[in-house]
Amino acid sequence: MKLVKAVWDWLSYWYLRFILGIGIYMLEPRERWALNSILVAVFAMAVYTSYIFLPGHFLTLLIFTKYILGFSEDSETPTTPTVFTPTPGMPSVSS
Repeated sequence: MKLVKAVWDWLSYWYLRFILGIGIYMLEPRERWALNSILVAVFAMAVYTSYIFLPGHFLTLLIFTKYILGFSEDSETPTTPTVFTPTPGMPSVSS
């Protein structure tokens, strides 16, 4: 229970910083909910689009984020993919 409260307090703190930082603290709760929904939808579409159309860059970003946050097993040097190899079934670009 203590962990749940600690996580809730941490999320509440960062949400407060978010609403104060972009100035939506002065909106009514319905307006704030609508704006937050739009922001989450745009962010989700951006992540999905980058995953679908730029898979090599997306993978590099995930590896870099994993390295920066310290979740990498070898945190000395990040491993980045050098060549993108398409998976079977992906459409190929022919010239």
